[in-house]
Amino acid sequence: MTTLAKVLSIADKVSIALFVWSFALLRYTRGDTVSPIVLSVVSLLFLIYLFKNSKNKPWGSKIMDCFVIVMFVLGFVEAEDLSLEEPSLIVVGVVTVLAALIDLFYYLYLEYYDFKQNKADITSEKSE
Repeated sequence: MTTLAKVLSIADKVSIALFVWSFALLRYTRGDTVSPIVLSVVSLLFLIYLFKNSKNKPWGSKIMDCFVIVMFVLGFVEAEDLSLEEPSLIVVGVVTVLAALIDLFYYLYLEYYDFKQNKADITSEKSE
């Protein structure tokens, strides 16, 4: 596994945990005290699970990532009164898009890497 793939793998897992933590921040800014703690603990456990069981693969899929990005962009286009009065909503949106972009880039990189490996294998078989 290349260094870029390792970095993308770690970034993918951390971005998913940050995604859940951003919802905890949203609940905290709205005055809730119990659900941010529960969300933080659950996301920490989920992060540990991802590092143990999902080592060299992205969490989502290309279709899901593209859907998240498109829906986020459409949400901003359709928002008539988007204000900075509640910055936690913007944090959730930005973290969501970053998590989807990192996951999508990781997925595409792994496909590109497999393509290059298969192309190299085919070329070496032809030369023999």
